[in-house]
Amino acid sequence: STGFGILIWGLPVVAGAATSEETDRLVEHLRNPKEFGNAYGIPSTAQNEPKFNRKNYWRGPVWDFFDRLVWQSFAEQGRLDVANDLARRAHRRAPGYTEYNSPVDGKGLGAGNFSWSVSRDLIREIEPIKQVIIPAAKRAKIIFGTAGWRARMKEGEFDTANVSRVAQIIADF
Repeated sequence: STGFGILIWGLPVVAGAATSEETDRLVEHLRNPKEFGNAYGIPSTAQNEPKFNRKNYWRGPVWDFFDRLVWQSFAEQGRLDVANDLARRAHRRAPGYTEYNSPVDGKGLGAGNFSWSVSRDLIREIEPIKQVIIPAAKRAKIIFGTAGWRARMKEGEFDTANVSRVAQIIADF
């Protein structure tokens, strides 16, 4: 049993405190269709738990802000297979910025125009960013800016060591 759900047992992974074995175990749960594996994101409670309810706040719905934290954690750990899977799942949900979504059909639930739900827009597949956006930015010599600091990309200053940093800059937009 997954007990309280991913919000509790997934926190060591989000905090970067989990061992590789613990992380692998979390991935197994995330991909298990009876627990947290579905087409629309990470349910707040495992789908096989007796108290699971796709519409009941913390008993099952998918929360954009939490998916963003988990996605970022896997991306930072180099687990692009998991991060990209989470990105695809997030973008199958109904458009709009509702408070939370159903893990069963992706429909928006709760309050509308919910500010923290814009965090879904920051969840992206990692490889397309490296392969498409960054080479285009390099050619265009784009200056990327985020809150209080900038990273410049000029011809000849780009190498593979900067890919992660630039991907994060793009994600921070």
